[in-house]
Amino acid sequence: MPYIAKTTRKALDDREILPVVSGSLNYCITKLAHDYVNRHGLCYQTLNEVYGAMLAAAAEFYRAVVVPYEDKKRRENGPISLLDEVMEQQG
Repeated sequence: MPYIAKTTRKALDDREILPVVSGSLNYCITKLAHDYVNRHGLCYQTLNEVYGAMLAAAAEFYRAVVVPYEDKKRRENGPISLLDEVMEQQG
């Protein structure tokens, strides 16, 4: 949720602190999107650009960070079931 305390917002906006909890991270992402819309105008094209960029960033983060992490944990801790093993063999 991006609706954090105003003192925390100011510190994040002024780059005095970095986000340390998910709410602060959400605020920073949301604020960046709002700033982009405010600069480029509230219209379908701008909203589509912001939403598309967010989806692409999320997909890239998932591909580059989450998937390798989950693969490592599966190797360390073993599969959940035979389905995991079958899917891994199918590549």
